[in-house]
Amino acid sequence: MPDLILFSVVSLRKLSPPFYQTTSIHIRVLSHEDSEAVAYLFEKSIEEGGATGWDNNSVRDLIQTGGFGFVAEIRNTVIGACIVLPAGEDAEILNVATDLNHRRLGAAYILLRSALSAARSSGFNRMILEVADDNFAAKSLYNAFGFKKIGLRQAYYKRGTQAVDAQVLALELKPSL
Repeated sequence: MPDLILFSVVSLRKLSPPFYQTTSIHIRVLSHEDSEAVAYLFEKSIEEGGATGWDNNSVRDLIQTGGFGFVAEIRNTVIGACIVLPAGEDAEILNVATDLNHRRLGAAYILLRSALSAARSSGFNRMILEVADDNFAAKSLYNAFGFKKIGLRQAYYKRGTQAVDAQVLALELKPSL
């Protein structure tokens, strides 16, 4: 059975004038078959300061126990992923990552927008996540969606021998009355 593509976008990357590179990014629902590619993507993001502990089994187990998410593909290659775990009335983003060679194309933005839309339509009250205090690109992305800081986890991430704090962010998904 073919994968259901939720939508496709074309990204323009400016090269030296007057040239542009166009790239079609397809977004689809995360499936069991993606666990190896997503685990590899997440593992690679560790080298750039991402969260540790992701392997093929952890991604597969998360999907089997109610987690959901989306993958971004270019020419049938996974270049980005977002995984969400239901947590009572909240949904928690456990990881969002984009392959280093495919950044600045909008994949993370589209993945996050897809996750928020799915969480809203599933009836969750808010989306929560942790982000490393030194991950300025991710914090900028979350700020663009309206996430607000609700807490701080000191020394949550490790960068070699150095500890980095994590900001806990939240976004209300249901309008307040």
